Amino acid sequence: MKKLFSLLLFFIFFYAQADALSLLNNLKEADIGDYVVIAENRQYTLLLVQSKKNSLLYLDEISVPESQFKDLNISFKQWMNQNAPKNTSWVTYALNLNNGVIVKVFSWTKQGFFQPQQEIFTTLLNLHYQEIPNKERRRIGNPTPGGVDRRKIWQPPLYRDGKRIFDAKFIAYKAVWPSDGSELSNKSIEIYLPDNIAGVPNYFPFWLNVKGTASMAKLRLIDSGTKMTPQKLGMP
Repeated sequence: MKKLFSLLLFFIFFYAQADALSLLNNLKEADIGDYVVIAENRQYTLLLVQSKKNSLLYLDEISVPESQFKDLNISFKQWMNQNAPKNTSWVTYALNLNNGVIVKVFSWTKQGFFQPQQEIFTTLLNLHYQEIPNKERRRIGNPTPGGVDRRKIWQPPLYRDGKRIFDAKFIAYKAVWPSDGSELSNKSIEIYLPDNIAGVPNYFPFWLNVKGTASMAKLRLIDSGTKMTPQKLGMP
């Protein structure tokens, strides 16, 4: 399983804060056609809610080089309607909404099934997040000496159907990964979820920071939306 998707699934499917809110429950309300686009290492990765069947949710992960996509000069919805031209990888994950377990993985690119990797989920399902108070959140500009800090709280950029949505508000959360010898061991993690913004999947983190490494890892979304038309149905 791709490292990017494994990490993202964690934030999508389960985190807990003071009131023990579970995103696994939120994900049950996901609609077919919900999507987000992640930018990483000069590559775009589209995550799309493809279909639902009983307790299973099928999620497509489709990757394309950034330069190749830009050459097409089309939107991500148009790209999907054209069956994702120039994509380098197209994988579908079948997820059990009752427990967040990945049941099956199929690569349309390689025309074969892969064994789901579940090891990371034991830790993921026990990691708890706490909301970051406004007084501790990142702010815009340099601090003013003395007095009340009147700088605006920094908010991640939010794009919906290819357009920037200004003044979008986010809720920030933080956690520390346990010491388990993995790449994330003892790392400080921050995620930003949309604060009930219409027309976007509010159950996806739109910004992610993993601190405690030589170069701070980031995950950023450059598009999102609803009502995208899937080109696949389930798995073979």
